[in-house]
Amino acid sequence: MDKIQPLVPADARIFTAFLDSIRSDSGNQGIFFHPYGVDEPFDVDAVTQRNAERWARPMGHVGWQRAWGWFRDTRCVGQIHLTGGDVRSALHRVNMGMSIHPDHRRQGGGRRLLQVAVTWARAQPQIDWIDLGVFGGNDPAIALYRAFGFVEVGRTPDRFRVDGIALEDIAMCLSVAQG
Repeated sequence: MDKIQPLVPADARIFTAFLDSIRSDSGNQGIFFHPYGVDEPFDVDAVTQRNAERWARPMGHVGWQRAWGWFRDTRCVGQIHLTGGDVRSALHRVNMGMSIHPDHRRQGGGRRLLQVAVTWARAQPQIDWIDLGVFGGNDPAIALYRAFGFVEVGRTPDRFRVDGIALEDIAMCLSVAQG
């Protein structure tokens, strides 16, 4: 069975286990997905607790988050999340993050996750923008975001240095404002 479903606080451990399972893939073939080195610790319990707390926060509260998982049978193989601003004056914007297990890339799951998140955001009157950052060199992700109407708004060269490699951060955004 193949499905995309909203994640709730009780799913936080599944979500965190998925994130942990794909960490080692970042940097393979020169494509990075997160700004953490291979030797950086990943505190599964702290990440699980943080996500459960964010998912339980009502929208309109600083730091709320909503997430969806792509499941094949009972296994999470992809995720997308939208996070509200860290200050009240930024709550009209959400930051998006997405990841797909390497064995399941280029099978349409990323497109489906993105469609679910964008459709959901467009239905929320308090959300006007979706922002994201993608590392230079991740051409498949950049092409997918552009296909959904995201536009590049800036580039920061050498934004992160992961295991000695300088990463360019590309900022993109999409207007989802109603009206």
